[in-house]
Amino acid sequence: MKRLLPLVLLVCLGIGCGPSPNCTHGAEFVLRAVPQRGERLTTSAMQAARSIISRRLERLGVKVTSVTVRGGDEIVVSWPSDPPTYIDDIAWKRGQLQLFDFEKSLAPPTVANGYPTPYTTVYALLSAVKAEAARGTPQAYYLFATTGKHRVMQGPAPTRQALLAPYNGKQPAESTILAVPANREVVSGPGSFDWTPGTKPIGPASDEAYSYLFKLPPALGGSDFNKSAISVANSTDVRADVRVGFTSHGAKAFQAITKAEYERGRLLASRNGDAGKLNPRYAQHVAIVLDGYIYGTPYIDYTDPSLSAGIGGGYAVIQHIPSYTKPGDLALILRTGSLPFVFKPVSPVPVCRR
Repeated sequence: MKRLLPLVLLVCLGIGCGPSPNCTHGAEFVLRAVPQRGERLTTSAMQAARSIISRRLERLGVKVTSVTVRGGDEIVVSWPSDPPTYIDDIAWKRGQLQLFDFEKSLAPPTVANGYPTPYTTVYALLSAVKAEAARGTPQAYYLFATTGKHRVMQGPAPTRQALLAPYNGKQPAESTILAVPANREVVSGPGSFDWTPGTKPIGPASDEAYSYLFKLPPALGGSDFNKSAISVANSTDVRADVRVGFTSHGAKAFQAITKAEYERGRLLASRNGDAGKLNPRYAQHVAIVLDGYIYGTPYIDYTDPSLSAGIGGGYAVIQHIPSYTKPGDLALILRTGSLPFVFKPVSPVPVCRR
């Protein structure tokens, strides 16, 4: 278990690689925007996305023929030859960083008596909240296979129409649709579970992941981070640290949630006769979420008086990011800004031009 030290957050980021075709006349990759609940597909937003992807490719040193908007909801990236294989999870990763007050932000049924109770699959979680999702307007929809392990076939999508768009608007055979309740977000976390001693998962992890339901909005979101203050703080051959700056509002929000976590931890320990020493069972946590995945839950030491007012300073350092692709990939993603939409590839690999 990791302690949340002043101005320091601990997290790991994995960068995947995709296959590349052998194209003699160049190649193009088509990305389709999938707006989520509350997001509007506009010309200006698509142009902003095109600019962000272009900047990321430029800073990666990748030479492209063009990056263009097509049809109002697609971005086409063209290469003069075979495209690099390492950019899939960098150039068009959304880069949506969120910080949650972990225990306080969890929604039932993934919290019980103040302790996290994650589910083993997204399907199991959303099946458990069907009644809640039926009230109001769902936040998102998922399409699952009805056989085997109920794998996610598509989603999250803001509407049923958007969910079924890749299937020409028709629900595939042997599939089922489940909704996310209003003002909720499904977040996944690693199957090697050690977030808190009090956590009680609902069964063993499936496919190396657990599923949580978080209340929206997060404690800190995109507008709370200062892009110009994001940089690589330290890097070696095997890891990199990224310094993330907060805006004025973000700094105040971060100090407020860490102060609340200090007080909750101290109160829980006092009620159980452990106020004088640190018992990890009562410590409260910050959840670091990037694009719907929990990368860490560092905790506040409620026995350290210097943390009683929360953590100030206006920035944090995200440490121990594997740099087996390029050190600073996360800094590049965050500094160029979060993409306005989720972008899904139209095909799994770039298509050769003829």
